[in-house]
Amino acid sequence: RLYVSPKTEEPERSPIEVHKIENGMWVNRANTEEARYIVELLKTFFAERKNDETIGIITFNITQRDLIDDLIDEECAKNPEFASRIRAELVRKRDGEDIGLFVKNIESVQGDERDIMLISWAYAQNSYPQSLIFLQKPNLFNVAITRARYKTINFISKNIFKTTPLAIITGKK
Repeated sequence: RLYVSPKTEEPERSPIEVHKIENGMWVNRANTEEARYIVELLKTFFAERKNDETIGIITFNITQRDLIDDLIDEECAKNPEFASRIRAELVRKRDGEDIGLFVKNIESVQGDERDIMLISWAYAQNSYPQSLIFLQKPNLFNVAITRARYKTINFISKNIFKTTPLAIITGKK
């Protein structure tokens, strides 16, 4: 028999957030506006981090992963303070375990956990439901949504909740 404990405290902010990125478009298997937004959020995160939280970024395709990596590199070239934080973060360890920033596509993230996980869906107004094909692979989707210890922040440019499961499976809107 399962007994559920009463919830004793409310979190300051929801452990799951969805940030809708206006004007994001799906072009060549990537969403540049979404990737830029993620880099800006990463800059804010490192500037305001208070409790030494760890962070990672998951994408649902390699093209989006590479775009985010490239935009991080571009920002490092323009912003020495951000570059310094990124360099320190990439080699960060705790008790011999790698806990630094990573940007990985969904197939590469198995076993990696961070306090905060940013999930780049890259799904946009001009996307077809087939771009959510990973939802047909529940094990991959489960990996993505269970990697955060405390908070998952999702980034989308289209309301994915209006897309029916049938549309995702058949590719018809």
